[in-house]
Amino acid sequence: MANTSVGQRACMFGTGQTLRTLRRARGWTLSQAAAKAGMDESHLSKVERGLAGLSVDTLSRLAGVYDLTELQAQLAPYARDAA
Repeated sequence: MANTSVGQRACMFGTGQTLRTLRRARGWTLSQAAAKAGMDESHLSKVERGLAGLSVDTLSRLAGVYDLTELQAQLAPYARDAA
């Protein structure tokens, strides 16, 4: 993360907080959410804590997992494996 700007880190943290809130609202563990999104639990943990970013593909998968259809539709043209 040495090459990320303050703005990028703030965005990553805000996105991570939102994803954590969505996961907890559904009563899912980190492991359950990661499995549903087809991603590594440790990576999702880092994302939720604002320590790692997301590719468009991964963000699109998470949007599908959390049933954020509007966001998923907006990302679809840019994602390689969007549903």
